Amino acid sequence: MIGRRFLLLFLLTALLALVTSPLLAQGTTLSQTSQAMDAGLILSVSYPAGWVASSSAQGILIGSSQSALDELNKTGLVSKAGDVGVIVSLPNFLDNLSLPHDAAPADALNGYLQAGKLTGATITPSTDFSVPAATVVVTTPGNGGKAVLGALQFPNGTVIIGVVPDTALDATVSAIFNSITLEALPDIPVVTPDSSVSLKPASFNYLQPGASVTLSLGLPSGWVGQYSDGAGLLYVGNSAAALQKASEPGVTLAPGEVAITVALPHAVVGLGIQADSTPNDALSHFQTQTKALGRVVTDTTFGVPAAHAHFTGGNLPDGGGDVFAMKFDQGLVFIVIQPAGVIDGTVAAILQSIHLGELAAPVATQETSAEPTTQSSTGKTVTIPVTQPNGAFDLAFTLPDGWVEKPNDSGTTINMGSSADALQNTTAGGKGLSAGGIGVSIGLPQLITQLGLALTAAPEDTVNGFINAVKGKGSVVLDSSFSVPAVHGTVTADAIPGGSADLYALAFDGGTIIISVQPTGASSDALTALLQSIRFSPASGTTAPATPTIEATVVPTATPETSAQSLEQWASAATGTSEYGETDWSFAQMTGEPDTATCGDNGTAWASQDATGRAVVQLTFAQAVIPSQINVYQTFNPGAIVEIDVGNSSNPNKVLPLSHSVDAPGNSTCPGVFSLDVSGVDVPIDFVVIYIDQSKTQNWDEIDAVQLVGTPAS
Repeated sequence: MIGRRFLLLFLLTALLALVTSPLLAQGTTLSQTSQAMDAGLILSVSYPAGWVASSSAQGILIGSSQSALDELNKTGLVSKAGDVGVIVSLPNFLDNLSLPHDAAPADALNGYLQAGKLTGATITPSTDFSVPAATVVVTTPGNGGKAVLGALQFPNGTVIIGVVPDTALDATVSAIFNSITLEALPDIPVVTPDSSVSLKPASFNYLQPGASVTLSLGLPSGWVGQYSDGAGLLYVGNSAAALQKASEPGVTLAPGEVAITVALPHAVVGLGIQADSTPNDALSHFQTQTKALGRVVTDTTFGVPAAHAHFTGGNLPDGGGDVFAMKFDQGLVFIVIQPAGVIDGTVAAILQSIHLGELAAPVATQETSAEPTTQSSTGKTVTIPVTQPNGAFDLAFTLPDGWVEKPNDSGTTINMGSSADALQNTTAGGKGLSAGGIGVSIGLPQLITQLGLALTAAPEDTVNGFINAVKGKGSVVLDSSFSVPAVHGTVTADAIPGGSADLYALAFDGGTIIISVQPTGASSDALTALLQSIRFSPASGTTAPATPTIEATVVPTATPETSAQSLEQWASAATGTSEYGETDWSFAQMTGEPDTATCGDNGTAWASQDATGRAVVQLTFAQAVIPSQINVYQTFNPGAIVEIDVGNSSNPNKVLPLSHSVDAPGNSTCPGVFSLDVSGVDVPIDFVVIYIDQSKTQNWDEIDAVQLVGTPAS
C-alpha cells in the first residue's frame, strides 16, 4: 500500500493517522467544525456546509467534497477542477521537524521546507491573522502545481496550515484559516469524597476458570445496580430510571440522573486493550476507539495506579462522560460516569469504594445423601437428582423444620411451603396463602429455556425475561448475599396468581436457577436460611460442564430446533470503525464471495484507513445459525486479528467472545484463510465482529471475504 500513499502535502500529512470525526454545527457561513486534540490542547477549525473533514491526534484535513478529501488523504494533492484541500496540524507535528511546539512561524516553515527538500521559496511574515504568522508558496512534487503553506503561533503552540491548489486561497479559505483556535483543555477538578455519605457494601463475583474475582463497592441509599456476569459489566444508577438508561446505549439521561458503568478486566480486554496496559495507555486506547476528545491524566487519589479523562464527542453516548481506569493486581477496571461533569462528593465516595480482589472461597455445601431424610437442628437437607440438557445435576437445599416440598409433574420446578397448606396453595399458584404462610418455587435451568434464554443466562436477564414473559412490571437489583452471582426483584402481573411475587435468580456453573417467593415481602429467618442453602452442582461422579464463554441472552427468543444440514454463507453487509475508501478498500469489499486471487495491496479487499492502527469490522449474514466455523479470507499481511466475537442483530449490543480466535503473525498464509472452529455457542448468531491490531504486522491487514458456517436456526 506504500505505492499508492504518497506524502500527504509532502512530509506533513504522511505523518497523520486520520479518522473520520463527527462534525459539530457552529456559526452561519462556516457552519461545521472539526476538532483534534493532543497533550491537553484542542484544535478547532470551522468550514462551510457541504465540505467534509477528517481528524486525528496530529491534525485535521478538510476537503470541499468527499472526493477532494479522499484524494488529499491519499496523495496530498487535489487534481479535479474546483476541488480544494485544506490541512491544519497540531503543534506536536513539529516533533518531526526537531522543533519546539511553540517555534516561531518562520522557523516552523523553514524547518518544514528543509525536511521536504523544497527550495527556492520565500517565507514572508503575514498580518492576516490575529496571531503571529508567516506564509510561503511552494511547488508541489509530481504535478508541478502550487500550494500555500502557513504557520500560526498561538500562545499554546504553533500550527502549520496549507491549501491546495494555491489559487483556492479565496475569502472562504481565508475564513477557514481565521476560524482556527488552539486552546488548552481545563484541568480536571479533584472532588473530595463526602465522608457523611452512608454506603451499603455490595460485592459481585465473576466466576470463570482462571479469572475468579470479586468486585466490591459501596452504594448510597436509593442507588441501584445491575450486574451482567457474562459481559463483565456492572451498571449503577442513582435511580431505577438512571439504571435502565445506563445499560441502554443511545439513551439520554434526564437532568439529575447519574449512571455509572464498571467494566471488569475481561470486559476491558474485550475492547482490544492489552491486559498489561497502564491506566493511561488503556484510556488513550479507549479514546482512539471512541474518537472522543479529552485529556488523559494520571490520578493519584486512589490506592492503586489510576488515570482519569473527561471525554466528549466521538462515539460516546449522551455527550460523553468521565472515564477512570484503575489497575488492580487482578487486572484493569474501567469506570464510566455519565453524564459528563456530575462527579460530586457522593460519586467520589462511590469511586473510592471500588475494589477488585480475589474471589473468596464459596461456602462449602453440606455433604448430603440421595435420601431426603437427613435431619438437623434447623431442618433437613434435601438432594433432588435432576437431568438437564447439559448433564446430570443435584439440586440441594436445607428445608426448614415444618416445611414441606414437592417437585411438579414436569420436573422443572420444585415447590415448597412453610406448611402443607402453604405448599398446596403454592402448587395451585399462590392462591389463598394464609397469614404467615410462605410458598417458594425453584425453577431449574431447563425452565429458563422456556423464557427464550439459554441455561446459563445472566441472573438479571433471567428475572427480566420472566417479567417480560408474564407482561408484568418490576425491577431487578443486585444481591451480594449469595456465594454466586445473584439478583432479586419484585414482579406484579395479572398472569401471576395472587398478583405479585418476589423473584431471585442464582447463577451456578451448571445453569441459572429462578426462585419465586409468595406473598411479596415475605420474610423470616427460615426463608433466608432456605434461600442461602440452595446449591446446584453436577451429580455425584460427574464433572462440571464447561462454562460457556458466552452471554446466553444474545437472542431473546427460544433456542430453536435446528436442521442437521450445515449452511455456508458469505457476509451480506459490512461496517466498522475505519475504511480506506468509499469503493476500493471499503467495507463493501468484504461482502460476498472472495474476488481477490493474489496476495497484495488490492482494492478488491477491505483495508483500514491507518496502516498500523486498530480497527473493528462487523459482518452481517442473511440467516442466523448455530455457528460451527468462521473463515476469514485475508489477502495482505495476515496476522493482525486479535479477537473474533459473534452476536445476533436482535440484541446488537451484546457479543459473545470466541476463544482461540487470535490469528497471530505467521499463522495464516497470504492469500489465505484463517479458519476458526466454533464450539460452545448454542444460540443463533447472524453477525461476526473482527478486532484487528495492525501494530503487530506494521502494515495493512486486508480482508477479502468472511464466511459463516453453521446449522440454520429455524
